[in-house]
Parts: sequence; structure tokens; C-alpha cells
Amino acid sequence: MMAPRPTLRLTPPSPELQKVLSETSKPALKAAADAVASDISAPTNVSVFTNEEGRAVAMVTIVHPKGLAMQAKHGALTRAAAKQGLEVKRYRV
Repeated sequence: MMAPRPTLRLTPPSPELQKVLSETSKPALKAAADAVASDISAPTNVSVFTNEEGRAVAMVTIVHPKGLAMQAKHGALTRAAAKQGLEVKRYRV
């Protein structure tokens, strides 16, 4: 059994600091999401936004009729993210 991966979750002391952290991290998130998208053989859509909790989020969506099947059968997004050293988490839309 593998040891759990360490994670870091920051809770900024003020909404102003939260906003600064969110805005300054967006370019790095966009670059990481673009790297994941470039590894997918189907058309993709990359979006970076601030979620309800004030955190910056990057989403890569396979915009192809078989996109859901590609992820379910082959783990296309999961594999592409893993190549970049990233972790995939489901985001409720």
C-alpha cells in the first residue's frame, strides 16, 4: 500500500489576500491546463476561473462527441494530467 500524497491547502486570513493569490496563480494554472490539453488527440477547451470558494481553478474539457467515452474507457485526461505531474479531481458543474 502506498503512502498518501502530501497536500497543501492554504486558507488566507483575508478575502483580499485570497483574491491576490487566486489572480496570481491563474497564469500558472492556464499553462498547466494547456500542457494537459496538448496531450489529448481530440479537440479540447481550457477554462480558468475562480470557484465559489474564491480559489483559482483550471478545467480541461474534451469537446468531442466521444470525449466522455475517451475518458471513461482510456482515462485520456487522467493520463495527460499524470504526465504533467497533476492530479485530476471531479468538479461539480
